Amino acid sequence: MIKTLSELYLSFKIDAKNANVAPPLSTVLGNEGLKTLKFCEEFNKLTEDLPEYLNVTVFLKIDKVSRSWKIKLGGVDVSKLFQYISLVGIDKKRVAGGLKELKYFFINLKDLYLISYFKKNNIFINNIYNIIASLYSTGIKISI
Repeated sequence: MIKTLSELYLSFKIDAKNANVAPPLSTVLGNEGLKTLKFCEEFNKLTEDLPEYLNVTVFLKIDKVSRSWKIKLGGVDVSKLFQYISLVGIDKKRVAGGLKELKYFFINLKDLYLISYFKKNNIFINNIYNIIASLYSTGIKISI
């Protein structure tokens, strides 16, 4: 949060189409004298074409004098996107008292090539490495 005399800049994350008049959003906007319901309606309309599972970064510029704002949408959370296109597997691990099932996500290597192709209209090894690095950082496994 950055404050100046007449402007305030906020950034936060909200799931697409799911802004609602409830804390913490209502608390933050209400403290600045803004109408949370109007903001939620505007945000939900801006994101109506996006899938609900996408977590969108919102940059909000607030004019404190006129009590108006401008919304700018940022990037989406890629790790959630990868989880939704992944398959789910279950491992069994021996723990004290028996076996425990562990759920994990995995993607087939051929699907990575398809993602790379549709993203860049070609298959470059650097694109694949970038995607694999993203998957590795989110704990998603790759199957061959």
